[in-house]
Amino acid sequence: MSLDVGSKTIGVAFYRSCVRVAIPHKTLLRYKQDIDSDIKSVLKLVGQEEIDAVVIGMPVQLNREESESSRLVRAFTQKLLEYCDGMSLELPITFYDERFTTSMANQILKEAKMKRKQRNKVDNEVAAAIILENFAAKALL
Repeated sequence: MSLDVGSKTIGVAFYRSCVRVAIPHKTLLRYKQDIDSDIKSVLKLVGQEEIDAVVIGMPVQLNREESESSRLVRAFTQKLLEYCDGMSLELPITFYDERFTTSMANQILKEAKMKRKQRNKVDNEVAAAIILENFAAKALL
């Protein structure tokens, strides 16, 4: 499972090992910065899909320094780990560089002739799939 965590949405994608492909799943709307509700939504998917690991996109700047977005992702991840500990759930979490994934997702969707309004609804889940594809490709090398 891959997450593209933003301030307004969380893009979700799943990896299907039988066909070795990442598939965009959905975009979760964040609840007025209610991180507990966000975590519960993610953990519901973890349970439903029997997820055994999560890759979370880490937004770093071109100079590799962290940004406000990076701190938001780290805070989200820390809270997710706290919930997992409280549930005695072992869920390995790995960060992966997500630079340019939303731009790449928008380009792919543009080429598919999607209108901007439609693209904005799914670009984060497509970005999550790109993160997961890149991670899987690197892991398989």
